Amino acid sequence: MHPPGAADLDVRPYDFEKPELLSEPQGERLASAFESFGRSLGLQLTAKTRTVIDVEYGGYVISPAGALRDSAEPAAYVVAAVEGVRARAVLRLPLVEARFWASRLVGGTGAPSGEERLLTAVERALVWHLVDEHALELHLAFDGLLPTLIVEAFAYDRVRELAAPDDLMVQAGFALDRPGSRSIVTVTLPAEPILEALGHGAARQEQGLVTHRLEQHVAAAPVDVALRFADTRVPAAVVLSLAEGDLIPLDHPRHQPLAITMDGMPVVRAAVGGNGDRLACVVVDA
Repeated sequence: MHPPGAADLDVRPYDFEKPELLSEPQGERLASAFESFGRSLGLQLTAKTRTVIDVEYGGYVISPAGALRDSAEPAAYVVAAVEGVRARAVLRLPLVEARFWASRLVGGTGAPSGEERLLTAVERALVWHLVDEHALELHLAFDGLLPTLIVEAFAYDRVRELAAPDDLMVQAGFALDRPGSRSIVTVTLPAEPILEALGHGAARQEQGLVTHRLEQHVAAAPVDVALRFADTRVPAAVVLSLAEGDLIPLDHPRHQPLAITMDGMPVVRAAVGGNGDRLACVVVDA
């Protein structure tokens, strides 16, 4: 413990939309899985497109699905089902990068045409096939932390039905660098199977059970109680001139019960009593 100002503490705010659910070793293992996938992604893209593509892992966040934010850059979203969970995984790929992949896969130059357009049916099929291979690489990189992924849909807008707004998701970013271009690819995965595999703890509890247990904790929490007379108003001069033996008449009638307060708030009324050689109070009205 340090007195105020005696230590230079590194204090940072806690973001309740992005809770810190993992210990340091668990977080390192998750980061290592994403880094492994990034290396595999770079090797695979370099081999498939015959262009050196460096992939830089940019970190991950754990956040409710409703709190995730996307770039405004036009992108393709490839959605995959995750075995055993309702929420979906999604890979977000900028359209310019998707067109480059498709062009290189069929022997093209991949040079940008400057035209802002969606993918053709052929380009979409090529990208789908390549992302399907990426999904397998992702599963292998997580080494048991992530169930099998099955690519099932393709979209051009953010997938609103990816998960319920309060479902926890893990989102990681990867920077793809090639000559003359830099793109950001994001991978979003359901957090539930990953947290369970990491040994995070018990699965999320039902809301009713959580409410019941919170009520039990609140009921068992210690609080300060006091026995209080009615307030008496006196001039400040009387208080400043008080000396030993002085009396202050109270405005509390003898027949009126006293108030039992909890953390300063009146809760019940009571009369003065005793318990052996100790003072006590007798509750007379709740």
